Amino acid sequence: MAERFWPKVAVGPDNDCWEWTACKDREGYGFIRSGGQRDPMIRAHRASWEMHFGKIPDGMLVIHQCDNPSCVNPNHLAVGTVVYSVTLPLITESTSDMSQTSSDGSRGVMSRREARAA
Repeated sequence: MAERFWPKVAVGPDNDCWEWTACKDREGYGFIRSGGQRDPMIRAHRASWEMHFGKIPDGMLVIHQCDNPSCVNPNHLAVGTVVYSVTLPLITESTSDMSQTSSDGSRGVMSRREARAA
């Protein structure tokens, strides 16, 4: 998939968003086929996560920490729960990190190491 993925990405510096330049939906999320022409379409940011970090754990989402649905920069992506995805915009930069816990003490997002082990 990498040979089809990278020509569709405007790669910039590590800290910038890397924009998906091909097929997008109305919300701005990029799409790519998971394999050949008959294989299903998957979201480009999920493909980026899997190419860089491996399988996405069951029940987890790939979340844009940059709030840019067209971004596929792996440094801007995290795996987390729906609750974390909804509350992420409310977390300030000074408190957001990969180890945020919710008020009930449960973790809403996994570190990359935890995601690989899941």
